[in-house]
Amino acid sequence: MESVSIQSLNDPLALPAIINPADIVILIADDLQDNLNIVKAVLGYKGYRVETAKNGKQVLEEVTKQIPDLILLDIQMPEMNGFEACRHLKANPEFKEIPVIFLTAKADSYDIVDGFKHGAVDYITKPFNTMELLARVQTHLELKRSRDLLAEKNKYLEVITAGLTKLNNEKNDFMEIAAHDLKNPLTTIRGLADFLRRDFDFAPAGGMKLMLENIVKSSERMFSIIHNLMDVSAIEEGSFRFDATPVDVEVAVRDLVEQYQYQADVKHISLELDIPPQIVATIHGNFDTLTQVFDNLLSNAIKYSPDRTTVVIRLSKNDLHVRCEIQDEGMGISESDRNSLFGKFVRLSARPTGNEASTGLGLYIAKKLTEAMNGTIQCLSEPGKGSIFILEFPALTV
Repeated sequence: MESVSIQSLNDPLALPAIINPADIVILIADDLQDNLNIVKAVLGYKGYRVETAKNGKQVLEEVTKQIPDLILLDIQMPEMNGFEACRHLKANPEFKEIPVIFLTAKADSYDIVDGFKHGAVDYITKPFNTMELLARVQTHLELKRSRDLLAEKNKYLEVITAGLTKLNNEKNDFMEIAAHDLKNPLTTIRGLADFLRRDFDFAPAGGMKLMLENIVKSSERMFSIIHNLMDVSAIEEGSFRFDATPVDVEVAVRDLVEQYQYQADVKHISLELDIPPQIVATIHGNFDTLTQVFDNLLSNAIKYSPDRTTVVIRLSKNDLHVRCEIQDEGMGISESDRNSLFGKFVRLSARPTGNEASTGLGLYIAKKLTEAMNGTIQCLSEPGKGSIFILEFPALTV
């Protein structure tokens, strides 16, 4: 299963912290300097950081410099009044959550109703009552803090939910693989073993050999599936380790081609090596890990190639990189499939030409192992024109 990285949210399930006034920025807008001085003195005395503006336009300029935690907004101001400034604020997704308290010279019911219609959370009448001013400011700061924490918790829960959904989907994929891909070879093994148990003495020698070969091949398919699943688990748990040493890529390529020659011959597929003479293609990696990468790519090339076609394995080197290409003459890969090619449990629209098994994990593992050796992997393909898988590793100067 793919591990889910959840960024720490500083214990988002904790209770709201006590507000520290020094961390709070309050923007006051009033066209009368005396009013600004009074409110600034009262709030500043309590430790709040206070910014000021004299009209609605200045308010809109100030919020772009620093988003305040609360705005005290006078209604009657020149150039742009409080209602219009509030309307602009609430229309902007970046500023719409800032709580706005209107300041009004009289407790006029029309002003109050209009203020709430424009998105205000409260109002304070002038002249100011110091205790009322502080109480309302404190109340709405605490409400904002609670809303912010709730939004943070919801974001945290969304991440958790998405992670759990992904894990559950991958669990279902794993169960499908276990039920489907392991069932077929198990059925073959059970049927052949039962036949041999019951009719051992009557089985012809040639038929006996063929049945035993089928048992071995079915067992190998099961081991391949289990091995891939174990590799994925080890990679994602961070427990996949290998000792890095100089590796001769040519040796790894030639060894693997020799191993796959029989499988290619069965489908009358020609394996061609395109390796310059006297090439020194050495990288810093691990021979077994590199072989596993090549194994996945070469087995796929044979698996998805029609009979009587050619698979070419090219090796080249420049001053910086060792490059290996595995090119087939298969049906190619569609654009939609290429977008998810190196994902887990990917089922391509193209199917193996010889009804071979596929777990949808090989390319995912190949990519992870390639990157672990500081390499890159890419695929060039068009439907009907085959595919080229390209590996590049930093060249090691020996």
